[in-house]
Amino acid sequence: MSLEIKLDVSRAKSSAVGKDHGITPAEFQEIEPRVLEIHDILQQERRDKAYGFYDLHKDTDTLNKVKASAASFREKGYDNIVILG
Repeated sequence: MSLEIKLDVSRAKSSAVGKDHGITPAEFQEIEPRVLEIHDILQQERRDKAYGFYDLHKDTDTLNKVKASAASFREKGYDNIVILG
């Protein structure tokens, strides 16, 4: 399974929220080289496995442990749990 992350910035555009609060097409063009550079860095870090979260969705062992913990909390009568960290 391949995971593709998409970023929707349509509601951040000046055409959606006005020039005072949104980003203009010219501003997008200005930051594009840096965004592409950062994207390349992130892709390389993913290939290098620098961070575990990139492929966390493939970690079935951890998912099964989380499901077991959730079942345990449900058995104890908990409806909600908050995890910080």
